Amino acid sequence: MMLSLVLFAAAQELQQGAAPRPPALVPLPSCESWKGTAEGNDPSVEISLRICPAAGSTTAVEGTLVWSSLVSGWNRRDLVGSWEEGKRKLVLHDLRVAEERPQGEWYFCVIDRYELERVEGSTLVGRYDSAACQDHAVIRLQRAVGAAAGTGQEKTSPLTGQDKGVKKPWYRGCSSGPGVGGWALWVGVLVGWGRRRRQPQAKRTPLRGLPPAR
Repeated sequence: MMLSLVLFAAAQELQQGAAPRPPALVPLPSCESWKGTAEGNDPSVEISLRICPAAGSTTAVEGTLVWSSLVSGWNRRDLVGSWEEGKRKLVLHDLRVAEERPQGEWYFCVIDRYELERVEGSTLVGRYDSAACQDHAVIRLQRAVGAAAGTGQEKTSPLTGQDKGVKKPWYRGCSSGPGVGGWALWVGVLVGWGRRRRQPQAKRTPLRGLPPAR
């Protein structure tokens, strides 16, 4: 029974090798939703960005960015920034990486600066830079249809956002639990333990008392 449970857990870990997509951002009234791509250390990243007006300001914003990739994994970031030059330019920076699921040997860093320019009414183009990950990416975002009306129902395709990641050198790799190698070791130990239990044991003859002396 124990061996079956360990094998099941190892299979589950292998199935999770391809990092699943993160939960989609929920549209909120008075907030803008943008979706697109980023090409940096991981060129396969999809991005979903939701920005909302900061209280008491006409230009300051706060929001959430979800980065998604089947290569590097996914994460969710809290960020702040502001519209500049008559809302022609959007400048942001990360406050924190609030949630992350890195894939393999990848890890995520905060992004120091996003700088995006409105090239059309519904398109933002620019870049982000992260000193910690030495990652510099090109970003292109499209405004999600229906987001401005605050309907709560975006009419766009599923999440297309990316997050920044950088691959770890092998000597900096770490894991929060046993990897496939660790599961293999446990399986070997339990198989050996099971074989040992199945080995026949010598029957023990009860001790008999000596006959009484005459």
